[in-house]
Amino acid sequence: ASAKREDIEIPPISGWNGEVIRSFHVPFVLPWVEGDETGNESAPLGGLQDLVRNHAVASSGGCRLRAVYLPMVRSESRWKYADVCAEGVRAMATFQADPQHARSLLESKFLHSRLPSVNGGNFERLYSLLKQSAEEGFLLSSIVAQPNKDVSDPRAPLSAQVICQRPRSTHHQRYYTVVNCPVQLAADDTASMPTLRAALAKYSGNCCRIASIFKPALYPEKGSSIKTLPCHIVFEKSRETYLMAFIDVKLGAGRSPLDHREYLGMIDRGAESGWELAGIVELPEGSRITLRLIFQAREDQIPKEAVLGDATEASVSTTTPSRASNPDEVLIDL
Repeated sequence: ASAKREDIEIPPISGWNGEVIRSFHVPFVLPWVEGDETGNESAPLGGLQDLVRNHAVASSGGCRLRAVYLPMVRSESRWKYADVCAEGVRAMATFQADPQHARSLLESKFLHSRLPSVNGGNFERLYSLLKQSAEEGFLLSSIVAQPNKDVSDPRAPLSAQVICQRPRSTHHQRYYTVVNCPVQLAADDTASMPTLRAALAKYSGNCCRIASIFKPALYPEKGSSIKTLPCHIVFEKSRETYLMAFIDVKLGAGRSPLDHREYLGMIDRGAESGWELAGIVELPEGSRITLRLIFQAREDQIPKEAVLGDATEASVSTTTPSRASNPDEVLIDL
């Protein structure tokens, strides 16, 4: 039976004190990539850095940047950004209070990297930026790439900002493992992530939480030989075990600009129930995009029976922590 998004039940958290995770969604413009590989190594991200700093020191407590989404639309055989202007692409930033440091003011650090290509690049160069910030106690909040005008070209440069934050006066060293959970494109225009569930179960069972999720913007043309897209999950070593869930929301086809309420409402409903947004993954399918929203919460607060059913426009899946091994692709350990 089909169901509407508002009919999807969010799993309850046992022992939850009822405090909602504060969430803010802020539109902004993300500038186009300019120059070549030897370009400006401190390229700004429009007004995003100011947004990050302002939300980090809010009077009610700092909020971390959890995700940035740039809507896509398919025109004939090619994908393009749905809402553009001369300066770049109109995007949506989501900030949330860290459940472990909900009332703390945050310090922010911005690290920039430029790689020669979007696909098949040396991503170790990007993630090596985390090493120094991890030793200084900064927690990875998000990785944000500037948009290329041709999202179908795997040779296009990747210009990304690694955004790290930490509660003031804390210097706990962080430890990360970066795992590639690729998006597989099928001949019938469907997309899947065959290793995602096993990776979430393995690393949540090994006392890890998701620090960030990074999927470089690569959308092959129809008929392209490219069938695998990189998607990186950055796990941080934690003292607790986490249960993780993902919700698939199919966005309306051909709408430009996108009505962001289609997926932001689901993020807010999760936050109202104590679930933290871990990241967003775009799955290109036919003429529309499916957004996979990945959430997490401490496993010892969540009843094992909290499993949701499927639905047409939005469906939820939960993972049970497991220490079993799986053939994931570890990119780097820090």
